[in-house]
This record gives sequence, C-alpha cells and structure tokens, in this order.
Amino acid sequence: MISSVGKSHLCGRSMTAYIILSTLIIGALSGYFIFSAQRAKEEKTKLKNSLDKVIGENEIIREQYNALQKDLDENKKKLSGLRNAQALKAALSSAQSAIESMNNNLESLRSEKLALQQENISLSSRLTNTGRELSKIFDELKRAKEELAGLDRSKVIPLKMKLEELDKIQSEYNRLLEENKLLQARLSGLERDKSGAGTSMQPLLDNINKLNMELADKQNRIKTLESQISRKSKDESVEAGRDGVSKDNRQQMSRLSEIIANKELDLDKTRKELKEAGERIAGLQSKIAHLEKSLSDSQVDREKLKNIEMERVTFQRQIKEMEVEAKKKSELADSMQKNLNYLNEQLVRKDEEKKQLELKVSRLAETEGLYNSMRVQVLQLSEYINAKDRELEQRRRDIDLLKDEISTLKAQSVVLDKELSETRDRQKKTIDDLSVTLKLNSALQEKIAFGQDIDSRENLKEKEKTDELKRKIEVILSTPSR
Repeated sequence: MISSVGKSHLCGRSMTAYIILSTLIIGALSGYFIFSAQRAKEEKTKLKNSLDKVIGENEIIREQYNALQKDLDENKKKLSGLRNAQALKAALSSAQSAIESMNNNLESLRSEKLALQQENISLSSRLTNTGRELSKIFDELKRAKEELAGLDRSKVIPLKMKLEELDKIQSEYNRLLEENKLLQARLSGLERDKSGAGTSMQPLLDNINKLNMELADKQNRIKTLESQISRKSKDESVEAGRDGVSKDNRQQMSRLSEIIANKELDLDKTRKELKEAGERIAGLQSKIAHLEKSLSDSQVDREKLKNIEMERVTFQRQIKEMEVEAKKKSELADSMQKNLNYLNEQLVRKDEEKKQLELKVSRLAETEGLYNSMRVQVLQLSEYINAKDRELEQRRRDIDLLKDEISTLKAQSVVLDKELSETRDRQKKTIDDLSVTLKLNSALQEKIAFGQDIDSRENLKEKEKTDELKRKIEVILSTPSR
C-alpha cells in the first residue's frame, strides 16, 4: 500500500516535472517560433524589398533596353541610309578617276592654250611686220614710179619683157601662196579639232608636224622664187647698165622686182598714174589735132609734113603702148585690190581666231574653277563618309556592349527570380510547419489543463511524440538557416 502510494507519488512528481519541462520546452519553442516568425517576417520584408529593388532594377534595365533598342533602330535606319556606302565609295573612286582624267585633259588644254597663244603672238607679229613692209613697199613703189616716169621709152620695152617674166614668177608665187593659205586653213582646223577633242592628240600632232613640214617646203620654194627674182633683177641691172641706166635706177628696178614678187603694189598711186596717162593721151591727141590743122593749113613744106606724119605715127604708137600699159596697170590695180581684200579677210579671220582663243581661255578658267569645286566637294564627301563609318563602328561596339550587359542583367534577373521563388516556397513550408506545431502545442496544453491521467505507457508515447515534434521543429528551424 505504502509502496503503491509512493509509486503513485513518484509518478505524479515525474509527471509534474515532465509537464513543467514540456511547458518550458514548449515555451522555449514558442519563443523560438515567435522569434523565427519575426525573423522570417524580417527576411520576407528584406526579400520583398530585394524583390522590389530587383523589379525596379529590372524596370530600369527594361527602360535602358528599350532606349538601346530605340537607339539600335535609329542606327539601323542610319545604316539603311548608309547602306549604299560601298556604292558611294565606288562613286567616289569613279569621281576621283574622272577628276584625274579631267586634270590630265586640263593640263593638255593648258599646253594647247600656250601653243595657241604663242601662235597668236607669232601671227600678230607677222601681221604687224607685213603691215610695216606694206607701208615701206608703198613708199618704194611711189619712188620707183616717179623714177620710172623719168626713164627713156626705149629702155622701158626690155624692162616690160623682164616684167612679163616676173609676172610668170609672180603667178607661181601666187599659186604657192594659195597653197600656203590652204595649208594654214588646214592647220587652223586641225588645231581647233585638237583643242575641242582633248583626247587622241598624237595623230593630230603628227598631222600638224607634217603640215608644218609642207609649209616649210613651200616657204623654201618661195625663197627659191625670190632668189630667182633677185637673179632676174641682177640681170635687169646688168642690161640696164649696158643701156646706160644709173646705179640708183638699177637699185630701184631691183626693188620694183621685189615688190612685184611680194604682190604689194599701191592701188591709189596706180589709179593716179592711169589718170595722168589719160591726161597725157588727151594732150597728145590735142597736139595731133593741132598738127593736123597745121598740116592742112600749110601744104608747102612736104618734108615737115612727113616729119609731122612720122611724129604722129610715133605718138599713136606711144598712145597704144600707154593704153596697153594702162590696161595692164588697171589689171594690176584689180589684182592689188583683190590682194588687199584678201589681207583684210586674213585680218578679220585672225581677229576671230583671237576671239575664239580668248573664249577658250575663259572656258578653261571656268573648267578649272569647276574642277577645283568638284575636288573640294569630293574631299568633303570622303571625310563625311569616313566620319559616318567611324561613328557607325563606334555605335556598333556600343550596341554590342549594351547587348552583353542586357544579357548579363537578364541572367541575373532569372537567378533572382529563381531564388525568390525558392525563398517563397521555404517560407510557405515554414509557416505550415509552424501552424502544425502551434496546433500540437495547444492540444498539449489542453491536456495539461484538464489534468487527465496518463499512465506511463501513454506518457512514454507522449514523450516520444514530443521528442519527434522537437526533432521536427529543429529540422524546421534548421531549414531557414540553411
């Protein structure tokens, strides 16, 4: 009886100790659970803040991504605008080649311009010298005609024969001058074709050299004819010396021959001579009429009449000779008029050529200005294209860097989302386990409050359950810490 009471008392004390211990454990566990719940709440708040921060960073990244995408689209548009960069570079190369060709043509045109200017200067000097020589020849012709008027009639006839020979030489000289004129015209045409073409200059230059050689040959023939004229003049001088002509007259006849060889005669003086010859003819006719009247009045002196008749025949012959000479001089005057007209035409043509040369010079200046402007524009275009290429390359590198950064941020966002999901799952499991523990704790406290008797076996089972619950709580508490 006493042993059973002691045993019961001992069991009651151990039960009380167990309950106290369980209460302490449960209180500790409750405090721990509360602390863990607060800690979990704080971690949840931190996770929420981290999530909000990550979401904000994600939004910022998305905005940056959208901005980069927009910039990329703009760059793509610019790329589409510059997709013909290769074509522009090819066009630039073609333009540079064309400019190089234009530069070569410009150099060729400049050389042609200098040659034409030299030719123009040469022609101007030749025309000036020709005018001076023409003036000198007019003066010499005047003096020669004055001296020719004082020559004896018997000395004029052999001179006329020499003049006929000189006329033949002059006709040959005129023919050579016509050929020279044709060669000059062909040379001018070839030079105009050369300045207009700008290319394939070598055949034209060869042709011009050939024409220049022909021209030199013609000039040599002209010099040969002039030497023949000089020899004829010397022969005339010898014959004039035999006839008693003075040295001055021989020099004047030589000058006259040279004047005829050069076709430079005075038209006005010739017409004046024709007028004087007409007056002389009128005077001779009046004299003949007077002699005839004297002959009719005096039939006494037959000898005088015979002399008068001979004189009349002589005068008539002289009149015929003078008429023939006047006719020749008239023809010569017409020839001189033609020559003067030809010289005037040559002067007009040279003036036109000079104007054309000046026009070509102005066009060359305009072409040079256009070439310089095009060269500056091409250089500017090349610099602009190079700058755009550099800018495009830099933007491509920036886009690549931004793409890499976006990829990194996306990977970080995925990792953070995964960690957040795992944390939420762990938090949910912890809350579920905590709710189960709290339910068990409340059930245990209810049992203690009602003071139910628990035998040792039940206490043992309850203790095992409590230990198991403790282990579960430790496992649950250890899980968030991990």
